[in-house]
Amino acid sequence: MAPSAALVMPKVGASGHVEVDSDTRIYYEVYGAAGARGPLVLVHGSACALPFCADLYTALVKAGFKVLTYDARGLGRSTCARRLLTSSAMAGDMLAVVDSVLGPESRFVAAGYSLGGMIIQEAMHRLAKEGRASRLLGAYLMATSAGHRFRPLPWRRERQAHRQTAPMMYRDDTDLENVFVKGPLSDYIFSTAWLDTFPGSPLIPPPALAPTPAPAASAAASASAVAEGAAPSAATAPTAPAAAAAASASSAAAAAPAPATSAAAGGRTRRAILNDRFRAHWREMSAWEIKYMDYVVAQVGGEGGDEGVCFDTQGEAGGRGAVDYVVAQGEAGGRGAVDYVVAQLTAYKGHFLGPRRAALIRRSGVRVRVCVAPSDAIFPRADQQALAASLGATAVEVVGGHCDATQLDGAEAVAADIAAAFGGAK
Repeated sequence: MAPSAALVMPKVGASGHVEVDSDTRIYYEVYGAAGARGPLVLVHGSACALPFCADLYTALVKAGFKVLTYDARGLGRSTCARRLLTSSAMAGDMLAVVDSVLGPESRFVAAGYSLGGMIIQEAMHRLAKEGRASRLLGAYLMATSAGHRFRPLPWRRERQAHRQTAPMMYRDDTDLENVFVKGPLSDYIFSTAWLDTFPGSPLIPPPALAPTPAPAASAAASASAVAEGAAPSAATAPTAPAAAAAASASSAAAAAPAPATSAAAGGRTRRAILNDRFRAHWREMSAWEIKYMDYVVAQVGGEGGDEGVCFDTQGEAGGRGAVDYVVAQGEAGGRGAVDYVVAQLTAYKGHFLGPRRAALIRRSGVRVRVCVAPSDAIFPRADQQALAASLGATAVEVVGGHCDATQLDGAEAVAADIAAAFGGAK
């Protein structure tokens, strides 16, 4: 059956809110039944609502996991009155949900991508520091990093987050077309090579082999020798290493699965399928919607903060207001969802695991697997590999782009890798 653009969530086994503190209520959902495989807690990345990872939830349930996931504070159906966020505070949310839903002594597998992977790093450190690391049956970190020691000051982080966030806000379907479908966002969060091939083709398309051109004289001599049936001369014959490399490449090409044809994929690339999915469901999948904004000016300018960038100029002359951050989806006087997207980006910009904390996690004995996304436009491959090394983790490459693990056959492949790594953990 050809992959569908429909957004299909697994059957909800349980749902509700967890009161984390006096002004924070975290909404959660549980999918699948308790079975042979331990419960899995999935923490999504920034700016996402639960349905964004529908394919991954479904694949994990099919693999036999009971899945617990939740909306991050301030997004989706979760609430929060405070705007400042850190990866450590968000790890507290995660553990509060786990303790409330699964039990304070429960054991579980933790999986997260992007900011979710950073949240799990903080949760691992907290549990290791408290001597409770045995609660973790394993950790699976996707497309994430340990952060950097030298990072912007808090007010600079927020300013940078505004600069990145505001141009990607969706007010309506036209904005979606301009920013996601026709614009750069889809190729930023997904691998371009993955998007432009058909489901069933390699998840990390191999780079094209570019043979080194031979000098014109040698090429002509070689061609003449072959035409006459003679063996190539020493000057034109390939060297042993080159021959071995060519044989290896040939063997790899022969062993690699053939790319799915357009007919096998229903005549549609992954890009076409996901474009249709986002057109129909972007309000459910993401937290990027701006329901009302008659004028927005984000203070993202120079050192003095007096330079503004206008992102929307609706409304009649004289009716415009100015705010120093984007507020959307919020009640009068409250914080809006877009404001929390900025706050989440600020949290990831401020994250830093550090060698001492990584060493504590490593000594705790928690099994960690890092799914490196080699084509990630947000976290360089080297940073992801460095995270794996610092944690003594196994590093694998299953998908190529930042969010490839959440959609279509990328989600299926990652779920299979999680099941292979941690499916027997109890």
